[in-house]
Amino acid sequence: MKIELGVEVMERFIPMAVLVALAVLGFFLKCIELNHLSKKIEFTIKYRNKFINLLNDCLEHGNLNNDLYTELTEQVVEMQKELGDDGVYSYMVDPLKGVSSRNHQALINFLPEVRMIGQWRDSSIMMMRFSNSAQTCDDMFMRHMGQLKKGMEKERKHLFNPFSCLADGIRWILWLPANILFWCGFISERANYKLRVNWVLKSLAFWVTIIGLVGSVFTIVIGWEQFSQMVTAWFAR
Repeated sequence: MKIELGVEVMERFIPMAVLVALAVLGFFLKCIELNHLSKKIEFTIKYRNKFINLLNDCLEHGNLNNDLYTELTEQVVEMQKELGDDGVYSYMVDPLKGVSSRNHQALINFLPEVRMIGQWRDSSIMMMRFSNSAQTCDDMFMRHMGQLKKGMEKERKHLFNPFSCLADGIRWILWLPANILFWCGFISERANYKLRVNWVLKSLAFWVTIIGLVGSVFTIVIGWEQFSQMVTAWFAR
């Protein structure tokens, strides 16, 4: 009798312990994500401030700060990658050059034009074009920072929500195979991201999370044996 009671207790304790462990994992994942978002915001703000200082020197004094331009150019690929969709225009037309392009990366294409400011100062048309492009890039920075801050607010709001933490923990486990492939270099970061946003896989992950959560709760409440009998009877209908 004591052995049976001990087995029943363990059957209910193990799923409860798993749920708690997944919730704790989700909490730490949220903390890591908050720290990650904070660093992204800090990098964006610093780059934007340097970008504005460079343009002010060019427009107000007609001087190109070569050290600052070199620093921004060295980081432009990283910054463009950080901006993501906020820094890309699906379609762009340049009437002055007579060219058009798709998936136009605004920052990485505009920054080299800063070196031409000395030749354009006497052309009101080119200066207007330069000013509009600079404003577009600045709007792009602010738009991206707004998205990052919104993400931080969302994470903070659910930081101490046990159900949200549990869901994050379960999702991390579900996406672990794809992450392992990415960490080992078998798939690219972009491919890993596409897998995460694929609606079929997201729907599958959602239902696996719901079924796993419901199953764990039932196991804790009524025990594994009764739960397995209930599932067997339901499928036998």
